[in-house]
Amino acid sequence: MLPSDKELKNADLFITHWSHFENWDSYKHYDYIKDRYDFQIKPQTGTYTNYGQLDCLLHELQVYMMYIKFGFGRCTADVCIGIRGGYITREEGINLVKQYDGLYPWENHQEYLDYFNMTDKEFWNVVDKYRTPEVWYNKNGKWQLNFNI
Repeated sequence: MLPSDKELKNADLFITHWSHFENWDSYKHYDYIKDRYDFQIKPQTGTYTNYGQLDCLLHELQVYMMYIKFGFGRCTADVCIGIRGGYITREEGINLVKQYDGLYPWENHQEYLDYFNMTDKEFWNVVDKYRTPEVWYNKNGKWQLNFNI
């Protein structure tokens, strides 16, 4: 049984996360395990990295939806980590974002349709409902970002 709320409140606990002790660095962790355990990776869609968030096909859809909702995707998130970590320059990061952000994981599309029990048209109708006018506009049937990188 879990402790009650009262017991937890009186327990003098210190909640912490691994990142309190070490900054999370997906590449550093990947680099550590790849040779020791013959770790295999698969190509990722929407970013220049291929060593993080490998455990679920839905993750690539989630970060695509982040792009739809906010106008930036996984590549932007990875680039920010790369720039802060000193792995890439800001100029390199901008070029990577222009190349990769917003790419859809077509290789998983049929699995998404099957998982959600949707037709292709139903799926894209739902996706487009999450586009906000502050981020997107539709020009001649094609969605465009309201800003440039």
